[in-house]
Amino acid sequence: MAILLFFIFLIGAINYTFQKKKSLSLAFIYSAFFLAISTIVITETSSFFKAYNYTSSVTYWSVLAVTITYLNLKKQYLKITPYLNWYKENKKTSLFFGGFTILLLIQGIIYPPNNWDSMTYHMARIAHWVMNESIEPYPTHIYRQIYQPPLAEWIIAQVCMLNKADYFANAVQLFFLVATLGALNQIMLQFNTSKKTRIWASIIAFTTPSVFMQTTSTQNDIVVAFFLLSSILFFIQYIKESTIKNALLIGLAIGLAIITKGTAFVYLIPIILFCGAYLIYFIFKKEKSIISISFQMIVVVIVTITIGFNHYHRNFKLSGDIFGASDDHYFNKNITLKSTGVGILKNIGNHFSTPLTSSITNQVVEKAHLITKIPITEKNYSYNGIQFKLNNWNHNEDEVSNFLQIILIIALLLFTVMYRGGNKQLLSISSVFCLISFLLFSFLLKWQPWHIRLQVPLFILFAIPISIFLEKINLAKITSSILTISIIYCFILALFNPNRPLLKNEKQAKLTTRFEKYFVAMPPYLKEYKLLRYKLKKKMNTNWDVHGDTWEYPIYYDCFSVERTSFKAINIKNQTKKLTSNK
Repeated sequence: MAILLFFIFLIGAINYTFQKKKSLSLAFIYSAFFLAISTIVITETSSFFKAYNYTSSVTYWSVLAVTITYLNLKKQYLKITPYLNWYKENKKTSLFFGGFTILLLIQGIIYPPNNWDSMTYHMARIAHWVMNESIEPYPTHIYRQIYQPPLAEWIIAQVCMLNKADYFANAVQLFFLVATLGALNQIMLQFNTSKKTRIWASIIAFTTPSVFMQTTSTQNDIVVAFFLLSSILFFIQYIKESTIKNALLIGLAIGLAIITKGTAFVYLIPIILFCGAYLIYFIFKKEKSIISISFQMIVVVIVTITIGFNHYHRNFKLSGDIFGASDDHYFNKNITLKSTGVGILKNIGNHFSTPLTSSITNQVVEKAHLITKIPITEKNYSYNGIQFKLNNWNHNEDEVSNFLQIILIIALLLFTVMYRGGNKQLLSISSVFCLISFLLFSFLLKWQPWHIRLQVPLFILFAIPISIFLEKINLAKITSSILTISIIYCFILALFNPNRPLLKNEKQAKLTTRFEKYFVAMPPYLKEYKLLRYKLKKKMNTNWDVHGDTWEYPIYYDCFSVERTSFKAINIKNQTKKLTSNK
């Protein structure tokens, strides 16, 4: 029941901020920041004392729960009237988002984390931290567990340790999606966008298939999307009002983004360039002091570095490289205009995985490679030389197609170019910004089939100009049809989610225990892991052939409630071979 401490703190933080700010979106934004910072404090502190465990977590969250409860009582913030008033003003919206959120929460509780990345490193690294009572690097064949930014997993780890199980592990991304929609709403409010358009943007973002499918997983793309959108929000606020408070918020948002996922570095480039250009413009117009701005930007840099310093320092101590000196090569090499064009085509083509378009898209991409004389498996531009090949219907969270959103984006860009009406500022700026972000993404990163997932922040941002575009064309029936189709399709995805189906096929229906549900998408693995678990339970000596993509987590999934000792890793070929195992 210790998990209640976590919920008391989180709900208390949301309530405190809502009662104070009179805004539910701001309440979720600031509460998400409180959660992230609080998690970093307990994680780094307990690990330093080799006490990364249940006892430390219970003690820490007890203090936070008591503190936030005291503050709510002191301020007399335990009032239900503000919520009733908000509900009356937003009844349909709250019923829609509330209904879908409850559905996704239940889905995430029924099924344990069970996608590929969760099994290999998202959840597996958490198990090792818990077993080691420390987040320090350890010997492992799966090097991603060590060098990848860990904030999302740190939050999930606290939830799992307090609950002594992983029932609420999938709910972390769902919470951050709600917070992300809050950030989306606040960005549009900065430009005085109508309430109807902001609701459309939220629905479009929420029902984007790659976003929707991740809400019940332990991936981290939604978490990083939240901090990226928050950095945009705080930059806008800073441009309007250049205060030290807004500078601190920018530093926190950027720092938390880059300790969540590496793609943040790519997405932050256009954010910083756009906002930097605006600041320079205001400085030249002498509307802002260069001394004041310079000092506050130094504050931003210091806060940003401080947030993720320990993680990147651990990487540096281990490998001599703050990013871990991994053998995984994610960036394009020998970049040319042709290679960039092919990369753009393939990143767009990823989203045409439908029965009507898959075959044609495969042919177009193959033809493009023939014309440019770039092999389709060229490792300089394709991660691990993976060949581009779409199935008729990719609907897992790594490769699900955002087909409708791509069509809307194409229509949006054409409309933006041709539109000659007034009040075009937000439409133009947001469209150009998103387009530049996509082009930069394609220019820098090697194509991967799961780029759809890595583009989650981009598609959430595109919801802003798409909703404004729908407002400008002022065709109610078309807008209603688009939103209805998007909602229905997401409901279908929830029913037939290959990892967490609400409507099971015959094979999936046979997997009834929680342990068996780890293998919903990969039933052939179940027999091997049952045998391994049996040998561990009987304390039998056994060898386990582990490589860089092995499903480790199902072996240790109950480490939150049962004392476990991990296998001793031998014959390691990555940077962790330098470490001496104490297990």
